[in-house]
Amino acid sequence: MDIEFSTRSLLMTFFKHKMKIFVVFCAIMALGIFYILSIEGVYTARASFLVKFGQGAVPNVNVDQVSRSNDYAVSDRSELLQSYMNIIQSYNLVYDAIDHVGFEKVYPDIDFKDKNATARKEKLIRIFINESMFTGIVDRSNIVEIEVSHKNPDISYQLTEAILSGFIRKQTEIYNATPSDFLQQRLDDVSKQRDEYQSRLSEFKLKNNITDIDAEIDQLLQEKRELSNISFGSTASNETAISNLITELETKKAELETTYRPDSIVLKKVNDSLSAARNSLVKAGSGESSLTKKGISVAQRLKDIDDRMAFLENNRGEFNDLKQNAVAGDERANYFKQRVEDARLNQVLNQENISRITVIDKPAIPTIPIQKSKKILFLAFFMLATFVSISMVVFLELVDDRISTPEQ
Repeated sequence: MDIEFSTRSLLMTFFKHKMKIFVVFCAIMALGIFYILSIEGVYTARASFLVKFGQGAVPNVNVDQVSRSNDYAVSDRSELLQSYMNIIQSYNLVYDAIDHVGFEKVYPDIDFKDKNATARKEKLIRIFINESMFTGIVDRSNIVEIEVSHKNPDISYQLTEAILSGFIRKQTEIYNATPSDFLQQRLDDVSKQRDEYQSRLSEFKLKNNITDIDAEIDQLLQEKRELSNISFGSTASNETAISNLITELETKKAELETTYRPDSIVLKKVNDSLSAARNSLVKAGSGESSLTKKGISVAQRLKDIDDRMAFLENNRGEFNDLKQNAVAGDERANYFKQRVEDARLNQVLNQENISRITVIDKPAIPTIPIQKSKKILFLAFFMLATFVSISMVVFLELVDDRISTPEQ
């Protein structure tokens, strides 16, 4: 039978079941009020610490002033802060903290003397981490905050202090434990390899009279251009050009003598060029004006330059490989030297119990309990009681086949 309620019939239905509505409503509200009054407040103890990054992260403890890079990217900082929070919420650390305070004190209503005590402790610790403990970063800063809640304020304080102390010890062990002996062995091996590469490069330079291929080729090209201009000039202009060249070469020689050794290949090349230029100037001044006679010594020098450049280019690949290996070996040696120094510093930090974090707020015994909002709970139970009462009336009316309203 289809039933359509009008406002009048709906009110009549509510009035007919007024006692049922009243009883159900009062029963639910009574349960709600009893629950609200029976709720115990919890006490939350807090602690926070600052994570230090960069040059100020650790003090200089007998550290040589070597090149160090302590800058952290934003992603590196976030990962380090997140790892710290994971350590704080780790099972072993929380277990040690609760065990330090005492499972019987933290959970006085639970018996831990039976055979299921271990499994019960594990379950309680999981619940404690998820419900009674909070760890987070304060406003996207380098400050990490720890909160521990318990119905006993003294237990809340002791747990927070135990967790903070355990974390400081744990993070020092994890982040400062570097195998210095292993790193020193690696440094010795890398240094030996670097010395071998540098020795090979030195032998190659000495054998082939090479100092720097690019610099020597540039010098040979410049000399070749100058000598080429001399070979194709007139006799008069040639003498002037040769004189100018001699002056330039003597100036260059004086400058190089302040930098290079007397037996340097660079000075030898300049002396050869200077001798060739002076020889050409003598021949030009003696009346040998023909191109062939004038260019004999210069032409030979040009040929020597071409041969030397070809030789340098043929040996460029081997020279570059040796030079690259020597540079890479030096970089690796410097890297492991820094790692060894860091490891030595970390050992000092461990011995002196120095941490990379600074405690800002130490835990204190909380005095004011934190309770759930009674107004919100009361409003929720009021709405629940109203909904259940009305739903019950509608259900009873739908299953009742008796005629009770004019519409039926």
